[in-house]
Amino acid sequence: MSQPTEKLVLSTECVPDEIIFDVLTRLPVKSLIRFRDGILTEISRFKTPFCFLDAYFVDCFCKGIFCLSSYNDNSIICLWNPNIRKFRMLVPAILADPLDFVTLRLAYNSQSNDFKILRLVCFQKSPEEPDGPDRSAEAEVYTLSTDSWRKVVISVDSSETNIGYVYHTSSCIFFNGALHFIACTNNGPFILSFEVNDERFHKIMLPQDFLDGYQGCLAVFKGLLAFIVLSRDIANNDHICDIWVMKECGLV
Repeated sequence: MSQPTEKLVLSTECVPDEIIFDVLTRLPVKSLIRFRDGILTEISRFKTPFCFLDAYFVDCFCKGIFCLSSYNDNSIICLWNPNIRKFRMLVPAILADPLDFVTLRLAYNSQSNDFKILRLVCFQKSPEEPDGPDRSAEAEVYTLSTDSWRKVVISVDSSETNIGYVYHTSSCIFFNGALHFIACTNNGPFILSFEVNDERFHKIMLPQDFLDGYQGCLAVFKGLLAFIVLSRDIANNDHICDIWVMKECGLV
């Protein structure tokens, strides 16, 4: 009767470091990434030339430039480039009211080699007139080269002139030369895009059968504009993630 075979037990303590290194260098990248832990590594640290971190927060960034706005006054904005250690306090925005909801995004204009800031303002109803009519959202654009703001008209559809709300807490995607937001009218939500080069707004309809009542977010999925919705399947007591992909820009 043959003797049972003993299992060979390997220990990293018995394997020289140079052999472990040689084995790891022969593995594909995907296999190595599977065993990475979730510890973040600090790449660099910058000292700000101004002490305003308690009064400002980072709104957005583009191509290494950070856009910060004031907690106390949303019309006060600053641009900061940590690579060259420079910052600029911008002239105050035109549409100024600390109680209004503001969506602020920085984008790069490839045609003029310039930066622009789109500022969308959604007005809150006055406490004196809580049942008053809704006001349309308004927009203004800042151009870095001229250091100036100017109002732009939000015109996307002749049948819908009142864009009452832009979800300032939702994601904003800069894709294919345009900023994309989730906006809303009386007829429901849709994608509001802003072409940075010609400063024109466009309306893109969301999928007709996406689940109402669940706020989705915009993303870029496999090089295409996508709309992601998280919902709950009550029947199976489970959660579902729907990913809608726009194969041709501008279509539903």
